[in-house]
Amino acid sequence: ALGGSGLLAGTMTLNKTNTGTFTINTTNTFTGATTVSNGTVLVHGALNSSTVTVRNSGAIGGNGRLGNGVTIQSGGTLVPGFGIGGAGTLTVSNSLTLANNVTHRFDLSDHPGGSNDLVQVYGTLSVTGTNYIRVNLLNGPLADGVYPLFNYTTLSGSVANFVLINANGALTNPPGMIAIHVDNVRTPAGLKWVGNGVNNNWDNGTTTNWLNGGALDFFLQGDA
Repeated sequence: ALGGSGLLAGTMTLNKTNTGTFTINTTNTFTGATTVSNGTVLVHGALNSSTVTVRNSGAIGGNGRLGNGVTIQSGGTLVPGFGIGGAGTLTVSNSLTLANNVTHRFDLSDHPGGSNDLVQVYGTLSVTGTNYIRVNLLNGPLADGVYPLFNYTTLSGSVANFVLINANGALTNPPGMIAIHVDNVRTPAGLKWVGNGVNNNWDNGTTTNWLNGGALDFFLQGDA
């Protein structure tokens, strides 16, 4: 681990090639690339100026800030927070690129406002292919509500590029967000599509462009 008053500066590069976890608790200013080829790098401080690339068998995460963009290649993993079992927020500036077959490990509690993992992207979330959101349920099944997973400025790709694993609910794409929408209470219903006058999407679990009786609602699996 890198902690205390230690920091990495200058034009150096950082290469993680062995198994295990390397934890960075300090704010670092080095401008060379960071490459994670194996094992895990958890950043609870900051890499302000280093571009991060995660290769197959590598993982990046933490409760800190990655300030110069992140690209995760096929087979790589994103672990926001304090590792599996410890929820937190990973902040990424510039862009986060998910290049197919990326696994995301999210710790979620049984309350949308509880202690939950989040990835905050100040820039573009770019996603291609099929990527997996694997949820670790901290307190049992998810309760009703919206659980934000990614907040972003702009999106390249769509919610269809993600597959949800080990959680009740449906992936949804409110403005500026990829989230899980959970409705454990209502039974399947006959809905009427009405649109919202601006974004007239015919979608599944994404926007409240449907009438359930007289109330706006999502269209969910089992509805007609």
